[in-house]
Amino acid sequence: MNKRPEDIAHWRKKSFPILGRTLTSGEIDHVRKATSPRQWGMVPEDWVCPGCGRSKVNIIRKTEQNVLSFSVHDRWYWDGSQPKKRIHLVLCSDCGWVAENLGVEARHSIDAGKGPNSALVGVAEIRQVVMPRNNSRHRIDNEKVESIFSNIVTRIPEIIFPTGN
Repeated sequence: MNKRPEDIAHWRKKSFPILGRTLTSGEIDHVRKATSPRQWGMVPEDWVCPGCGRSKVNIIRKTEQNVLSFSVHDRWYWDGSQPKKRIHLVLCSDCGWVAENLGVEARHSIDAGKGPNSALVGVAEIRQVVMPRNNSRHRIDNEKVESIFSNIVTRIPEIIFPTGN
């Protein structure tokens, strides 16, 4: 197995600002109707992210362009109990980002090529490694990532993914 270069794990060490205040009802309404209506409508009003447990309102955060937004990832995630070892779910974009980056890091560690990275990571694993923060990106528990990382790497050969360009 190849050693993971330190820079491939840089995503885990990033620090992101916290909004630091409660959103107003006007801001929430603006996100729902103007900045993110399609994403907002993808999930019911009482939906909570299966990965981090945050509500829709607590997922709203500022983008890099300093605009409040609501974003979700509609993707396949690992589920060993399913016949194809995956399950289709909608998670908040921050949990989706964690799954994608964990998958990239795992593939890179064994030169496994490209493929659907989030499908290598289970929702329970996302729950273990994220430290959710309302209206901000998650912090990552690096020690917990290290404790589950070999499980993710081990399952790569179990799933047939294209390794081409």
